[in-house]
Amino acid sequence: IREQYQLGLDEDDIRLIRCNNCLQIFACCLYCVAICTDCEADDAAARVVGCIADCVFCSVSGCMTAQVHHEIKLRERTSAPQKERMERH
Repeated sequence: IREQYQLGLDEDDIRLIRCNNCLQIFACCLYCVAICTDCEADDAAARVVGCIADCVFCSVSGCMTAQVHHEIKLRERTSAPQKERMERH
């Protein structure tokens, strides 16, 4: 949809995506550490960071979806054809 309507990402969107990616990678690394060790704290930390990463992902994707939806509605409203009355000659 972003390509179809030629919508770009601003710097804040890019920062949010990068932050989300870093959290996901960090959670993945913690899960790997938790697999390799026998410590219960590692398991708990991995689950907590994984949950936070999932919440951030859902928030970021929800906000981006809302932005695209708003932009589409705005474009549809401004470019919708007006009612015209046809005349016969």
